[in-house]
Amino acid sequence: MKQLIFTLLLLSFTGSGMAQNYLWPTSASHYLSSSFGEYRERHFHAGLDIKTWNRPGYKVYAVDDGYIWRVRVSTTGYGKVLYEKLRDGHIAVYAHLQQFESRLDDFVYALQTKQSDYFVDYFPCPGEFPVKRGEVIAYSGNTGTRYPHLHFEIRSASNEPINPLSLGYAIKDHVAPVPQQLAVTPLSDTTMINGSFRTGILGMKSTGHHLYQTDTVSSSGPFGLEIEAYDGVNDVYNKYAVYSAGVYLGDSTLFSFQYDQFNFSIANLVTIERDYRLDREGIGRFQLLYKTPFTATLPFYHGHSTGKILLPDGVYTLRVALKDFNGNISTIHVPVKACHFRLPVVRWTHSNQQVTCRITPADPALLHRITSYSGSTPQSMEEIRPRFIEHDGNTLSLGYSGTANSSEQYLLQIREPHSHQTWVFPDQPDTDKVTDLPVSWHFTPQGMLATVETSTPLFQPLSLEIFSAFRDTIIPLYTQDQQTWCSPPVAPSLMEDGFYFLISGKKILHQITDHSAVATQVGATWFKVPGDSVELDLGPATLFYPSLVWVTRRQGLPVDHIGKVWRYNPRTLPFRNTGQIQFTLPEVSFPRRQIGIYYSEDETEWHYLPAEFNTDSTALIGEILSLESFTLRRDSLPPEIRFIHPGSKHAHPANQVKKLVASVEDEMSGLPGYESIQLLLDKTPVIFDFNPITKIVTYRLRHHLKPGTHQVKLHASDAAGNTAEKSYTFMIQ
Repeated sequence: MKQLIFTLLLLSFTGSGMAQNYLWPTSASHYLSSSFGEYRERHFHAGLDIKTWNRPGYKVYAVDDGYIWRVRVSTTGYGKVLYEKLRDGHIAVYAHLQQFESRLDDFVYALQTKQSDYFVDYFPCPGEFPVKRGEVIAYSGNTGTRYPHLHFEIRSASNEPINPLSLGYAIKDHVAPVPQQLAVTPLSDTTMINGSFRTGILGMKSTGHHLYQTDTVSSSGPFGLEIEAYDGVNDVYNKYAVYSAGVYLGDSTLFSFQYDQFNFSIANLVTIERDYRLDREGIGRFQLLYKTPFTATLPFYHGHSTGKILLPDGVYTLRVALKDFNGNISTIHVPVKACHFRLPVVRWTHSNQQVTCRITPADPALLHRITSYSGSTPQSMEEIRPRFIEHDGNTLSLGYSGTANSSEQYLLQIREPHSHQTWVFPDQPDTDKVTDLPVSWHFTPQGMLATVETSTPLFQPLSLEIFSAFRDTIIPLYTQDQQTWCSPPVAPSLMEDGFYFLISGKKILHQITDHSAVATQVGATWFKVPGDSVELDLGPATLFYPSLVWVTRRQGLPVDHIGKVWRYNPRTLPFRNTGQIQFTLPEVSFPRRQIGIYYSEDETEWHYLPAEFNTDSTALIGEILSLESFTLRRDSLPPEIRFIHPGSKHAHPANQVKKLVASVEDEMSGLPGYESIQLLLDKTPVIFDFNPITKIVTYRLRHHLKPGTHQVKLHASDAAGNTAEKSYTFMIQ
């Protein structure tokens, strides 16, 4: 019986991967440049990046007995990559390789030559390329990426990435994770954090050995924490993702994650598992310490706790623990003051000799937190007391001396225990005068926030009024300092087919004139401004959350721009899948192929957006993954070709010329792919390597060149159809 129990325990450890003893996959180093689960655009990092000291050519070993299951060659993604099926059923992945071992390399080159195509995706038979543990199977490089390194993965038999560190690999690490910033995000449309409906960024200080404390958080409803942090190791200065984290209140676990394994089907969720909004705003790349409806089932989230924190009134200390794989821990203490204070709506009325303020909702205790002021100017405000106080059900009424024609202004300040809100209300203003007071919109998953910022204090009540065919909605704006006013989250459904006005009393301070629409998750939103040549298509699967979307236009920049620049907002709106943008092309005197769609985040640096002509070539259609500024530009410049090696000034020994190297660059539309380049050696087309990131063309010679003169010719076409051709000769002695 004891023997049976021992055997079962042994099998359980082996099955979990903890007992594997794989070989380290390269001779380059035992140091990492990136860890498992890190953020990459539109996906999670599925392995370890092993440092090769920015040099190619280090040996890559089979980590265990097995066979080559897949060989893939591409100019992008993993570049040249091998997939080895290991004897335990796992799959080892070795990516960004410079070249394969000689027998496999010759086989792949023969396959490329036969099919006259650089791209290979070949699945050998199990007995075709068997490998032994420790056998050299390839050499490290930088195909498909910029900097040389070895990207190494271990996947399950069902092709799901597993953290290699959980399979017995060890790295030298006595360095604890380092927290940089903590964010507190409202998780309801009534939650305020430190007096604001927006995410709050907390200051943080070190209080001891791997201990930190933030500023105090004042909350009025459910919220979640977000962390910006990195991990380090001994001897190198790289920064890695934090392996594990948890949020705790006393002995209770409110949330936890640990990056051990995931599947590729969740790749696009990285956009909201890390806070896309704060990243686009330049605040930092924060990792959510709470679940959303979309991320609730992520495989690295542990337990049933959601991380949505809702505390009764009182004072608390939350604890956030950050841990690396070697067990080094940093702890952050977060003081929290919870008060379920509901912001009231304040309305003023005037009679012959009285100004009345009515506050809803209100309980009698609110009266002790109210201070009233009056004066003819902001500088002359003095505290006043109401002539009468009435509490009727849910409404508190305060009466003051004054008339509708008086120049007096009234300021009402309501203080809650841990923060304060101030509302300022003058007498009824002139209804004829229109003042330009622009409003900015901020996307949140709970709704759109309308914000007004003024250079001087604004002693007026501000409201956002939304008029549509179905409803009229009035939403008060709140302020703390009379210079920044903000609405609570406004559901996008209220804004559909609506007109938006910012008003004070009966005076319109701002009318939303930018063309806008509401993008939802239930139906396609074709967003087209009448008379414009641009259409934006946000289909039902494009967004994670519905949002107000709007566009502003300005004339294009003078150089190479055609027409206007269309700036779409909000920039912080995360995309779940691609949307489309379509430009109707103007009549031009040059080839239409030279016209391209370009996008920019800041309208200073423009990037080409791959696009296709519609059926009658009257429009260009491109797929987008974010809201940016878009415009049309003309590219009439050909690519630039430069030969690097071998030089042409003197003869070279045959054994010293092992490769031909050139660079091909195009500043505007770029090179659309491998097929846009042709390399000829002595008038014969050859299969070469091309790195579209570094713009380097490399042809590795399969044998020594014969003595004499040799000619190299390179032809390149950019995405706009501009071509360049250049040739030169060199001598072999």
